[in-house]
Amino acid sequence: MSHSYLNHSYPSHVRIVDVSPRDGLQNESTTVPTEVKQALINDLIAAGVKKLEATSFVSPKWVPQMGDNSALLDALAPTRQTDICYSVLVPNMRGFENASFIVLMKSLFLVQPVRPLVKKISIVVLMRVSNVLRQWLRQQKDKASRYVALSLVRLVVPMKRD
Repeated sequence: MSHSYLNHSYPSHVRIVDVSPRDGLQNESTTVPTEVKQALINDLIAAGVKKLEATSFVSPKWVPQMGDNSALLDALAPTRQTDICYSVLVPNMRGFENASFIVLMKSLFLVQPVRPLVKKISIVVLMRVSNVLRQWLRQQKDKASRYVALSLVRLVVPMKRD
């Protein structure tokens, strides 16, 4: 007896992105200190993780655990490894603006310019992409500033589809 599921071809490789520093901690009932998050991320890297989602740029009103997103990125910066893909999650335009502002400011205006820690910004997209994109763009009243901001972010953080 032959089973059809045995005849499937599988990809030659898989990519694993560890989201535990963000998803695993965001529902904790007590606040996890930035230093503990930093230690978790460093331990994941020491264990061989190459791609991880470090934090999220959401409102601390709704997800208090992610309120230290900028402080966490600052804490990780001195020990960052260039072969590690650190990403952040943004659920909306406000989160995107906050994340991109931090990435830009930290990479453009430092006394010693450095490559940004964050290599990827993950954007939450709902089922009907066209409606979400239209709503997202509608929130921005000034088209020129929107395009300038997105262009600057593309210079610093390459946007590529994985």
